[in-house]
Amino acid sequence: MTGNFLRTAKAARLAVTGFIYLFATQICLCSCVQEQSVFTVDVNPLGWDVSSPACIHYDNYDSLSVRTINLLVRTDGQITASSMKLEIETATPDSLRTAETVEITLPPAGRGFAETKLTYRIGVVLGRKGRYTFTVRPTEGSAAVEGVAAVGLEIFKQEAL
Repeated sequence: MTGNFLRTAKAARLAVTGFIYLFATQICLCSCVQEQSVFTVDVNPLGWDVSSPACIHYDNYDSLSVRTINLLVRTDGQITASSMKLEIETATPDSLRTAETVEITLPPAGRGFAETKLTYRIGVVLGRKGRYTFTVRPTEGSAAVEGVAAVGLEIFKQEAL
């Protein structure tokens, strides 16, 4: 009877030890992974214009981390322009609004689906917790752009130096 008890107790200790090692490994792996979020919104590939902006919502829970924000433009191979100017309007959780214009170079037509990335902000701190809304649209007065399938933002924490 004591032999079975000793084997059961040893098995229980091994299971607990294995669980502790597994838990410690997961903590180490998770702490090494860079937090990254990618948000994309489909737009009309037959003609995206200023009247149909892409609204991207980002819920910020960390008001201290330094981040990088990249602008993403996905084309479908039928692109009609070599570059395009976009207006990016940012609305913070406390209703502050800013807008600026950026220009992004697009891949040539005929290459199928392609994604172009433009570094929009480096070293930015989203200083308020809550929902940030980024509205992306072609600039006022520009012709509708054919071949843009989606636009988005990639937001990730910068590694500490």
